[in-house]
Amino acid sequence: MAKNAISDTRATMRKPNWVKHLAGIVLGLIALSIITPRVGATQAPTVLAAQHVNTGFTVARNGFSFPNWGGLTDQNALAFKQMGLLFAGSANCHTDSLGAHCDVRGGVRVDLDHINLHLSQGRCEGMVILAARLFKHPANLALIRKNAQNASQLTQDEAEHQIAFWWATQLSPTIGLESLRTVGFQPTEIGRLIFDSLSRKEMVSLGVYTETSGHTVLPISVDETETQFVVRLYDPNQPRVVPKLVIDKATQNWKITPYVAASGTSRSISGNGPGRLDIVPISLRSRIGNWSLLVDF
Repeated sequence: MAKNAISDTRATMRKPNWVKHLAGIVLGLIALSIITPRVGATQAPTVLAAQHVNTGFTVARNGFSFPNWGGLTDQNALAFKQMGLLFAGSANCHTDSLGAHCDVRGGVRVDLDHINLHLSQGRCEGMVILAARLFKHPANLALIRKNAQNASQLTQDEAEHQIAFWWATQLSPTIGLESLRTVGFQPTEIGRLIFDSLSRKEMVSLGVYTETSGHTVLPISVDETETQFVVRLYDPNQPRVVPKLVIDKATQNWKITPYVAASGTSRSISGNGPGRLDIVPISLRSRIGNWSLLVDF
């Protein structure tokens, strides 16, 4: 969040003559008697004016037209080439009797087969990150398909390798530490962080957690009122649908509607207090990796 800078201001004034000085005192007393409320008078409470911030991201245009998917094939699995990019060439990737793995700095061995097992359970994080990056940097669309104007025009086959790559960036300790930091925030703090980030034109991913699973969505606009935050989302599980996250400021209750569970059933999901939501800036994702520590899967 942005820090507020407070600076002292000093002014030098000429010494007034006694007439001007006296006149100033009299006028000041009159003004004070007019604006000072009477003892016991009731003042109107301060009411927060409704505020709105919108990234300009349109789900039908900037989201993918295909839904998040599970399963794994040789064509869409994470491969040595992507791992080399992820670790900026510092990984030694090979296959032996123990399977496919990459050795990186710090003596850490990355089990690629194990990571692909997690990838096979869903690619929501990779879809959110790639969609956000293509929205912010549309010139990168040409790296996937030359004539594509937006993410909705890409097919699953065309985007799957990039999706897998950006999904794997959650291995970065930078991402893991930011997730751990913000998952302890109250829902209202999450709402405020989303509002402030989007106001600065900084996109963020929103993690949603249950006892057994996690999911990633993309906040695209926020409305704040005196009582709540209403956050509209891009959800890879629901192409062309715009779910809403509503956070109640007084109770710290939150609810996302509609929400598609891992089973594919459309419903809502709700919670209270910290521990179920996290925020990670999209800008923290980077192709440059020099990691001596990996987030444990």
